[in-house]
Amino acid sequence: MSTVSPTDIWPAKEGLETLADFEHHRNLTLRATQKALKTICDTYLKPATSILEIGSGTGFLARNVPSEYHNHWIQLESQPAFLKVAQQHHPYGKYIEGSAYNLPFPDKSIDTIIGYCSFDVLSDIDTAISELARVLSPNGTFIHLLDLGVDYNLLHQEFQQQRIPSYSKSQSNSILPGMSNTTKTFYYLPKEHLDAFLADVNMTTEEMDSLQKIDLLFAFEHYKQKYNCDFDGVIDYLTLFEQHAKKLDTNHYFHTKLQHSLQKHFSAKSIEYNKISAHWQGKRTNQQIQQYPKTYVFEQNQGTINFGSCLYTQWPQYQLHQRLQPKFPKIASVIEPSCTEVATLECVIGKKI
Repeated sequence: MSTVSPTDIWPAKEGLETLADFEHHRNLTLRATQKALKTICDTYLKPATSILEIGSGTGFLARNVPSEYHNHWIQLESQPAFLKVAQQHHPYGKYIEGSAYNLPFPDKSIDTIIGYCSFDVLSDIDTAISELARVLSPNGTFIHLLDLGVDYNLLHQEFQQQRIPSYSKSQSNSILPGMSNTTKTFYYLPKEHLDAFLADVNMTTEEMDSLQKIDLLFAFEHYKQKYNCDFDGVIDYLTLFEQHAKKLDTNHYFHTKLQHSLQKHFSAKSIEYNKISAHWQGKRTNQQIQQYPKTYVFEQNQGTINFGSCLYTQWPQYQLHQRLQPKFPKIASVIEPSCTEVATLECVIGKKI
């Protein structure tokens, strides 16, 4: 039986900070997310009397599912510091320190197993799926939910093990004055483009094969010699790499890998991929007002928030509200446009038959 890899356990301090950032981001569309989670729970969890969440972090999912599921919920986490915070915020259900690779439960003992942005950070998905298949009861359900992008560091490690050069780049895009969102792109150099790239950097396949490690800068020394540049030429090198590389749809790549792993233990017909979106309308939260005072639409998909000043039908109301706000805030609050939240969860569901 495989044991948890040290790289799968996030450091306590840095991990808590990262999870707090995730939660702060998620809170912009929290009420829409809660509606989506209710749909998922009512569709797949209704008869369950035991629900195991693997990689529960600080308990975001357990706190935001309908309350009827709270006492059936078991949070399993390999980092004890995360469990401590989760239990302080939400003293319901059970809290167990343990590994996804060695679940501390008997065979066929759990009705539903769920992960929320947790299997994409596991270095050995196959072992984790094998373990959950052992623990899952007959006709039990496995669900994995993703509302953020996948772990790019783990992806780079995986491609490096396959000796495939890869590179990721973040880019900020302006949405409204003073606002921007950040998108991240993952590039990799496929076999069919490799010869052309090597020719452009004046490197042979034999020289590449002789390298012990293949990372992004594996050919940079050859590039510097050919173009007579120093380390300042790294930007041009990256530009050349992008020209030959392909963009990876990272969420699709992860979900395909997850489904392939599930097929070793579940019937292919019982495995499905789905996107569940939910809308919510009402008053803005304090966080929304403080961070984005002129924004009334928050739409989250794959971890990126798209912003809008208001819906098209609310535009006259919005303009009047903005004019009244400085001098007549009480009147302005009465005619303030409603806030719209949209949240999308990507789901992989498997039924044990």
